[in-house]
Order: sequence, then structure tokens, then C-alpha cells
Amino acid sequence: MGIGNEDLRLLLNYRKQFSNGKKCAILGNCTFFGFENASKEEFRKLLNFDEVHTFDINGNPDFKLDLQEPIENSFNNYYDWILDVGTMFCCFDIISVWKTVLNMLKENGCIWHQTNLIGHFGRAYWSFSPSVFNEFYMANKFEIIELNYLFKSGKHKEKWQTIPPKHNYIKDCNGDSLVFSKNNTTFKTGINNDSSLSCFVKRNQIVPFTKPIPEHYIETDGK
Repeated sequence: MGIGNEDLRLLLNYRKQFSNGKKCAILGNCTFFGFENASKEEFRKLLNFDEVHTFDINGNPDFKLDLQEPIENSFNNYYDWILDVGTMFCCFDIISVWKTVLNMLKENGCIWHQTNLIGHFGRAYWSFSPSVFNEFYMANKFEIIELNYLFKSGKHKEKWQTIPPKHNYIKDCNGDSLVFSKNNTTFKTGINNDSSLSCFVKRNQIVPFTKPIPEHYIETDGK
């Protein structure tokens, strides 16, 4: 679990768009690699944060705790940005972690997930579809800024590729790219193993934690 050069490229771009806020939480005993003077302190400076704290049950984070359990009230409504660097998909109780994340985040705060699209066998409990981010964050009054996918091999190896807004279905795939669609399409095989998904969102309003329903099925089935 870590932040490398390609991840940093995305985050610097998001930070240019959403520069307010000085406190950042990272879910995971994060490592930093692939960019000059890679370290938590260099990352803090590059993204212009005053505080960057790491949270994990393993390793040597700043705060060693189980994100699946309630955490101290002092962390609630404290962070302007929360970065999930491949941690949530390793947690069995994802819903509890998501509730904790939303409690930690300030109004108008931002969240970035780096997670599993397919594969990572032995390293992850869960795989995520774009639809869970699209519909969960819409239901909880967030603006979905961008979703991306990444292959660990092929022509665009280790490069984040953009997924168009509200495109939950895979229309086509090959060893180098995925084509997404808003409409339900035939099942496709051959998606690269150990593929990643990222999602960046901004909170517009604090509301009670809301579980979404898969509305895209209603909108697309039979059309």
C-alpha cells in the first residue's frame, strides 16, 4: 500500500482544483516511492498540507488502530482530505470503515480511493465496481470528480486511465485498455489481472450515512 509517482500526478492535479484545507489522513501504513525525496514529509510539502497522519492496524502508522471499530471522537470532522491507499479493500467490514471515513471528513472535504478492480488475489478481500463509488457517493451528497483504472502490464502499464462519468459497465477490453459504457452490455472476458481502480470525490453536504441501491440497473436494463 503506497503512493507512487503516477498516484502523485493525480493527487497534485486534484490539489490544484481543491486547494483549501490543510489536514490529510491516509488509510494504511503508507509507503512513498517513485518521486524525488519520496517520503511522507515530502508528500506533505508537495500537496501543501500542514498535517498528514497515517492510520492502520499493522506496521508503524502514526495511529495504530482498527478502522473497522469506532475511533476517538477527536478524529471526527477533523480532516480535509482522506486518502485510502489500498486499505479499505483489505478490511472485512467495509461498511464500518466507510462510516469511519465519512465521520473523519469535514464538510467540503475530499476523498481519494486507490483500490482493487480485479485480481490482487491473496492481497485483497474485495474487488470494486465503478458503480459502488458512483452510487454510494451520490447517495451521500458528494460530487464525483473522477474515476480511473490502471493495468499493471500492457501498453499503458502503471498509468491511470479515465473512466467517463456514470459509466458502470464494460463495453470492450483488451490487454491495453477498457472501454466503459452507461448501458448494460454483454459480459466481457480478458480483463487484466491485478487491475486497480481509483475514485476522487468532494463532499457537498453532511447527511446521515446512506446505503445506495443499484439504480443503474433500473435505468439500463432492457434498453
